[in-house]
Amino acid sequence: MRERSYSNGFHVVLRTQRTYDERMIGHPRRKPPVKRLVPFEFVLEELAPLGVATRPMFGCVGVYLDDRMVLVLRDRQDEPGDNGVWVAFEAPHGPALKKEFPALRAITVLGGASGWLNLPKDHGDFEELALKVCALLAKGDTRIGKKTGASIRR
Repeated sequence: MRERSYSNGFHVVLRTQRTYDERMIGHPRRKPPVKRLVPFEFVLEELAPLGVATRPMFGCVGVYLDDRMVLVLRDRQDEPGDNGVWVAFEAPHGPALKKEFPALRAITVLGGASGWLNLPKDHGDFEELALKVCALLAKGDTRIGKKTGASIRR
């Protein structure tokens, strides 16, 4: 609040406008903000020199490189069978990626044939294979990724 006195004897108290967040501090119905952790952060660290962008999506993290969505990092509790690194691809490149990465499998929550393959979190060589996918992206391998039509800000 601000107070102001005038020479004619008037005294005015001005209340400053508070934001909604300031009014809700300590309110019993206010929920604290949820800080979501990024799953498999080592993947983003590996891809950082490429200038990738991320976006939260459906409890996962989408990874974008230029105008292509390349990966989704998923570690959810509700359906843990599909947790891991999802690799995006255009239709003709799926068999070649599966040949190079035999651990890749269809994603059950998407119903199988979808343009996505899952590198499962519980695979024995998960981190090594995820880093190999990152290395392919660093080399400019165009088999990985789907065009999004718009460039994502970094």
